[in-house]
Amino acid sequence: MRENNNFDKMNDGADGKDEGKETLLSEEKNSAAGAEKDCLDWLDEEIPVQSENGGQGRENSAKTAGRDKKRKRRENPDIRDGVRYNKKGEVAIFQPFTVKDIVFLAIIGAAALITSAVMPLVAQVPIFGLPQLVTGLQMSVFPTIGLMKVRKTGSVFIVSLLVSVLELFMAPAMGVTSLISAIIIEAINILTFKGYRKDIACFVSGMLINPMTLPFYYLYCMAFETDSIFFKAAGDSPWVAVGISVAVIAVCALGAGLGILISREIRKAGLMKK
Repeated sequence: MRENNNFDKMNDGADGKDEGKETLLSEEKNSAAGAEKDCLDWLDEEIPVQSENGGQGRENSAKTAGRDKKRKRRENPDIRDGVRYNKKGEVAIFQPFTVKDIVFLAIIGAAALITSAVMPLVAQVPIFGLPQLVTGLQMSVFPTIGLMKVRKTGSVFIVSLLVSVLELFMAPAMGVTSLISAIIIEAINILTFKGYRKDIACFVSGMLINPMTLPFYYLYCMAFETDSIFFKAAGDSPWVAVGISVAVIAVCALGAGLGILISREIRKAGLMKK
């Protein structure tokens, strides 16, 4: 019996030692797992990289910022959605032209020139300003439509340039005076309206295209073509020339007004954007 009891005690002691060993092993495993986790967490943290030179990092960031600014300047941040703005955030007077703008203005100039084909019919009638009178309506309607679409400084000059190139072959005086008139009209627009953003600017510029050629045409004939029948007619009948000039202004004002109305109707139909 005593031997059995001693054997049982020995077994109990062995079991206790085994349980103690298992407990120690589990604790060691847990502690090892915890240490490994802490190590991994430490590795996951962001470690700030210090440059060899103390201010080298700041210098590199400054250089990068400088390059970004230069890149933005090259990209021209003053142009947004195809519209250029000045330093004050206002729409700039001079806007960049696109190929679409030039093509549209060329079509406008061609339409105005084709519809002005009636001018040769009165080329030999000795009345000063008669060619401008018979072409005043079409030479104000179409350019005004072009200005209502392409509201950029220089649009009148582009239309007049395209028209004057063809006029030079038919009547050099008309071609030269058209270009001079276009430059004067652009200057008036810049000083008065600062662009074609307003409809009144389009109206005034479209109205002045033909009447503006009258005084310059007279001066051109005085300098180079004194034998012109229109120059002689102005000297022989000055009051008739004045009356015709007033009629040219009235017809061109009517044409510019029609151009504004036509443009607005086309815009309402969704065929032309401002």
